[in-house]
Amino acid sequence: MARGSSRPENFGVTKPRSYAYPTEPEIHNTCNLLEVLDQHHPCKSAEERFLQSSALDKLNKIVQDWVKELTPRGIKEVNAIFFAFGSYFLQVDEFADPIDTICIGPSFVDHEHGFFKIFHDKMCQMNEVTRLKSVRNTNVPFMEFKLDGVPIKIVYASLPYSVIPFNFDLHQANVLSMDDVSRNSFDACRVTNEIYRLVPCNKTFTIALRTVKIWAKSRGLLSNVIGFLGDCDWAILVGRICQAHPFATLSTIVFEFFSIFSVWFWPNPVMLVDPRSDPHRLPVWDPHTNRNDIMPIISPVFPCKNIRADASASTLRDMIYHFKCGYEQCKLIKVNNNWRDLFMPYKFFEEYIRYVHIDLTADTEQKLELWKKIGESELLVLISKVVLILG
Repeated sequence: MARGSSRPENFGVTKPRSYAYPTEPEIHNTCNLLEVLDQHHPCKSAEERFLQSSALDKLNKIVQDWVKELTPRGIKEVNAIFFAFGSYFLQVDEFADPIDTICIGPSFVDHEHGFFKIFHDKMCQMNEVTRLKSVRNTNVPFMEFKLDGVPIKIVYASLPYSVIPFNFDLHQANVLSMDDVSRNSFDACRVTNEIYRLVPCNKTFTIALRTVKIWAKSRGLLSNVIGFLGDCDWAILVGRICQAHPFATLSTIVFEFFSIFSVWFWPNPVMLVDPRSDPHRLPVWDPHTNRNDIMPIISPVFPCKNIRADASASTLRDMIYHFKCGYEQCKLIKVNNNWRDLFMPYKFFEEYIRYVHIDLTADTEQKLELWKKIGESELLVLISKVVLILG
């Protein structure tokens, strides 16, 4: 938005906290932060981006061929929609991270047989596909593998059409007509697109999110497997700060992120849109009916729900502690301008003298991957029982 243009009423559920434009010191701070990111936490190389792009192009062709092979006679111009979402779409991923992708297919291709049997077998027969595994017993079933060395995760959603319209609109799709598994898979990809649409400055948001994720990773917080926050959670938190400061520069967004969430009055929800604006009459998150939620972070797509409904009291205590540490570090950065200190690794073994160490072993790499996935699925159960006993 140009400086002379009119200000919108709001960029989210409330009016912005500040319409201020960056000052010279704030711009200087941002330049220093960008320099630290470039030197010590560089983005993917051109070669890595090319490898990812090539792998996605190849997977798209595989997906289109697979759907055509399953097409009944008499149906012409059949197609599938395939694209990447998540951290890859937001440009905050690392090369080692699996790229989140989705295939949106016609009604005659189902999950159980079409996706997890026919497509799985097709991938198994390809020499360039390695470490293939299927995870079905989850809200969003998926397959994960490496294609030409590039890690990829794919989910599938079936639409109630024999032929998907070429002008298909991701945000106007009627989720009421989908089965539950397809709806969950569909929502997973729509969340990323909607977050990106709801923030006022995409470039500032993207770099701020990458900054916060690097900080979270350095402190062991970048994992919803052990009860902390996942990619969507961090994106919504950073997105809310961007909405509150629509014209702020990068350093201000990072400062405000820690300033606000170090004192956030949970269980007040963090949301980018009002969930009551859902036009489809599906059950949505409500502070009265969901009053037991500890750390509500609300998905911006209908049906809006708390994507951190499994957060425990101990998770919240840990997160608040780390947010406060980040805020204290930011106060020092305003004085010494040393952004490297924000990303210093957390001294876990100095902080905790008692901890649980789990070793997993298997006789093949494929079995180890499967064993690891089983272990991760049970880890939250273990954590919840420990929290229940120790408080």
